[in-house]
Amino acid sequence: MKISELKDAPQWLIDAKTENEDVEIIEGVVVWKGGTWKDGIWENGTFENGTWTNGVWKGGTWKYGTWKNGFWEYGLWRKGTWHDG
Repeated sequence: MKISELKDAPQWLIDAKTENEDVEIIEGVVVWKGGTWKDGIWENGTFENGTWTNGVWKGGTWKYGTWKNGFWEYGLWRKGTWHDG
């Protein structure tokens, strides 16, 4: 679902620049199912699939997707494609 449709979305997610996002909150955790993260600060949560084009990653789990640019501060990388950043 779209960020605007979520109940109790954290402010960092509301402030992010995204496109065609499919996101849920499951047991209080943001779960990114797909879409494009264009810019913003990710603060924990699970990125299951999609494209990251820019921003700051501050924790959480990256399961799969394409990372194109940005800053990775800490978190768990499981699988995906890393281009730059």
